[in-house]
Amino acid sequence: MQKYYCSGMQFYGDKIPLEFYNNNTEDTLFEGLYFQEDYDVFKNHKGRRIVFWNGSDVSRLLSSPRWIEIIQQKDAEHYCHNTQLQYELKTIGIDAMIVPLFFGDKKDYQICYKHSTTPELFMNAHPGREKEYGVDKCKELAIKYPYYKFHIYGINGDSKDNIIYHGQIPEEQMDKEIRNYQGCLRFNTHDGMSQIVAKSSLLGLYSLGVLVDIKLLDYLNNMYEPYQFDRNSIKDIKEFLEVIK
Repeated sequence: MQKYYCSGMQFYGDKIPLEFYNNNTEDTLFEGLYFQEDYDVFKNHKGRRIVFWNGSDVSRLLSSPRWIEIIQQKDAEHYCHNTQLQYELKTIGIDAMIVPLFFGDKKDYQICYKHSTTPELFMNAHPGREKEYGVDKCKELAIKYPYYKFHIYGINGDSKDNIIYHGQIPEEQMDKEIRNYQGCLRFNTHDGMSQIVAKSSLLGLYSLGVLVDIKLLDYLNNMYEPYQFDRNSIKDIKEFLEVIK
């Protein structure tokens, strides 16, 4: 089996222990489909197709009749992170199995919560997508709760008062820093399985956001049959690959 992903998914795609796409007849895991070139590869592929839908790729698909036609015409196995994505795919006739993916090793994220009278919360965002990730909401909270500190990762900005911008830093560094905080913020109204929410939950931190409660049920309490996953744990990418191989 091999893997395919667009350049924007390289951070996660590189974590999948498969060779990158180089044979159009070999079984292939498509880690999301985001652009026309992705759909071209998917359409022209001659072997087994396995698609894992992540979140925004589903929104992009639903806005393109051309892409919907390609997906409907080609045989493939479909997987996604949660019930929201599953429902949206179902509206165009695609049956997707829910298999939430955590791209880390849960053993590396042991409970470490420490109470603080001056709580610190963190969130992440991407350049040009600040509104989608709720950076404006974070700023509003910073004004309302001046005794909290708010850390924003992934984008640059002017740190002042109780808002600290960290920009883009190595994952290992961020993982180390968030262990000192009390919770994470996730304001996306359309989401896959947020890795920062997963990490925050495993570390015993509070997770606050629009879809967090739904997602916690999805990946902690509702691992769907017939795979009979342990309903009290998060399964990582290697176990998913065992399921679909």
